[in-house]
Amino acid sequence: KSNSFTCLENERETRDYQEVKIQEQVDSLNTGTIPRSVTVILEYDLVDFCQPGHQVEVTGILRRRWKTLVSPVRADLNMVLEAKNISILNSVEFSIARTIQSDKDQEFFENFWLDARESVLDKKMTIINSLCPQIFGMHKAKLAILLALVGGVSCKETNSVAVRGEIHCLLVGDPGLTLLG
Repeated sequence: KSNSFTCLENERETRDYQEVKIQEQVDSLNTGTIPRSVTVILEYDLVDFCQPGHQVEVTGILRRRWKTLVSPVRADLNMVLEAKNISILNSVEFSIARTIQSDKDQEFFENFWLDARESVLDKKMTIINSLCPQIFGMHKAKLAILLALVGGVSCKETNSVAVRGEIHCLLVGDPGLTLLG
């Protein structure tokens, strides 16, 4: 057996490759039924086409593939779908307009921010205090968590590389500090 390999530069072929697992919609199943899933192989321009939470329709070729070999277990086959086309049936968008459910909520939201023109600091404290009201004080920690929840914008660099723009926070302190009696 040899451990040394030589790369032949002119003979090499590279491609984008991704494996995703799709499953049945939980809403369409009977109570207590576990949704079935299948692995889908995405190549070339289909890589990163869909995101978690998307409902998709996949057209492709169903293939058999050997499962990973483990010494005491007998070799077995797995079914995978080699995708040729993906259609996104829904698009998961996280915008304020989609989270407001009714006209009453819309009116409350607009009035809340119209009142904020006079007392921005009071409105900020109202939002901070409404996060985990069981924990008294800790305004800076609550503000950091709120900024991590709603802040951050993904951006692209000049060479079209996506840069993670989300805010992250690390809370350090005594874990028993916020326990309630």
